[in-house]
Amino acid sequence: MRVAIIGTGKYPRAAVVQEANRAAADGHDVLALVGRPDEEFDAGFDSAVEVRHDVHALARTRGSAAVRKVFVKAPLRLLRRMQVGPLHRPAGKALTVYRNRIAQRIEIRWNAADRALRVRLLAAAVAEGVPAWEPDLVVLLNVEAIALADGFVPWLEERAAMVAFAYAEPVAAH
Repeated sequence: MRVAIIGTGKYPRAAVVQEANRAAADGHDVLALVGRPDEEFDAGFDSAVEVRHDVHALARTRGSAAVRKVFVKAPLRLLRRMQVGPLHRPAGKALTVYRNRIAQRIEIRWNAADRALRVRLLAAAVAEGVPAWEPDLVVLLNVEAIALADGFVPWLEERAAMVAFAYAEPVAAH
């Protein structure tokens, strides 16, 4: 039996290792889909467990760095340089206003949009990766995993794959 264990997000990593190792000890082929790579964390997995990291989906997008550089950092740098010369008082006031009223709002809105984009990228990566592996049982270990599973629910229904929220005991192949 093929078991896919999805434990992305802030789920305790030790639980992901424990669930995957228990399934591997029961003789199943196991795929553990986790977030960022961590050498200590990855060392805990049994050698029979295939571990996949979705780092590309969790990384900040290049666009966020460019937007931050153009709309936040450059104007702040310019206003700081203007503080040195004869315009130091108006530049200081302008710097405070820009930082508190404009830059802060840009950061808040862009961070929310960037976070939503990363979640969509991760969901797409999971939706591609799990059905390609063709598991018989999908274990969703946290809320993020449940949200990500939404991308391949039609595939689960078509294949009649089982879904669980913990690997509790050996599951007989159907």
